[in-house]
Amino acid sequence: MIRSHEIITPFWNQAPFFDKPPLHLWLGSLGRLVLGESSLGYRFTSVASVFVVLVLTYLYTRKKFGAFAGVTAFLCLVCNEIFIWRGRGANTDGLVTLLILLVFIASQLKTKWKYCWLGFLLSLVYLTKSTVVLFPILSLGLLELSELFQQRNTKSSANELRT
Repeated sequence: MIRSHEIITPFWNQAPFFDKPPLHLWLGSLGRLVLGESSLGYRFTSVASVFVVLVLTYLYTRKKFGAFAGVTAFLCLVCNEIFIWRGRGANTDGLVTLLILLVFIASQLKTKWKYCWLGFLLSLVYLTKSTVVLFPILSLGLLELSELFQQRNTKSSANELRT
């Protein structure tokens, strides 16, 4: 993509490549543009994604459950050999993990922009690994149903106490 100066059409081995979703190829091209045609240039997207997942996991867990839980969650990921191994390669796993984590964090937002962020992030998940987008959509649907039932039960309990 860098050699052909074609920024929309993904290329692989000097031929248009439409077999996979393009986001990882686009971001990988940026990594090679900035860092050159090196091993790090090819792997930059995966390595950076895994690093951001580690930091966000620590920060989110620390905010929600305390410092000890944050450090524990961070260490669990760092010591997970498969997570680190998959993050070192030039594959889509690190990026899709980051995007799904961001979807989960965005689902916890209490703003009017929550669903705009979720739509944007889910579209990025789709552009990274198309069928994987079903996992966060189904998970979000279950979370929304759970919250709906909790609100309904809370209202019915409050009405019973009034009577």
